[in-house]
Amino acid sequence: MVSKRFGGVAALTEVSLGVGGGEIVGLIGPNGAGKTTLFDVCSGIERPEHGTVDLLGEDVTRWPPARRAVLGLGRMFQDTWLFPSMTVEEVVAVARDRHLAVRDALLGILWTHHAAASERRSADEVAALLEQLSLSEVAEVPISALSTGLRRLVALACALAFEPRVLLLDEPSSGLAESEARRLVPLLHDLRRRTGASFVVIDHDMPLIRALADRLAYLDAGTLRRQGPTDQVLTDPEVLAAYVGAGER
Repeated sequence: MVSKRFGGVAALTEVSLGVGGGEIVGLIGPNGAGKTTLFDVCSGIERPEHGTVDLLGEDVTRWPPARRAVLGLGRMFQDTWLFPSMTVEEVVAVARDRHLAVRDALLGILWTHHAAASERRSADEVAALLEQLSLSEVAEVPISALSTGLRRLVALACALAFEPRVLLLDEPSSGLAESEARRLVPLLHDLRRRTGASFVVIDHDMPLIRALADRLAYLDAGTLRRQGPTDQVLTDPEVLAAYVGAGER
């Protein structure tokens, strides 16, 4: 349960949200509800005034973001912060760096047998991930030359390449064509099946959230007002009136 204020504004008020192993939780609510702030607190970018953040059985409230990442927390941001001059393949390879069996710079320069084998395995994993996300055709294209939608997919590829145990996805469908967004559902379900990873997803695409999430949490004005099975929350009168709207009835 965490609380966070910015000056006199309560961004989060005693918000308590748990995520089980292998669970996909959708976090919904109107703009300004506190969804991204909750992700910032979970990631270590912001520290709560009250309450604790637990990750995989550890109290990480005072841990910096990098230490949380090493434990297994990944995040995809609303903005795509990628290296513009690097190719798609290179950027995703950088995201996989922590999984290299050989990370010694000298051994890499000398191109020893173990270093070469480690690099080849990493290249194979990157290629497989790009294939999954239909990014193989742009593997050698610089990030700066990509459309907004493709950059979003590359950012997702980077998040998945990190192989997190818990992944926070902030508006993953933003900027994607409808057909691209729909591919996220089987992709994330398959990743959950193969890795046992847990996901928390913020998105305003209700058809996507309905198909993706096992459970929903509805946040409004910094307060967690509803949480439960997806269909139950989406048919709640308060959610329908305040967020989903009559068109989703």
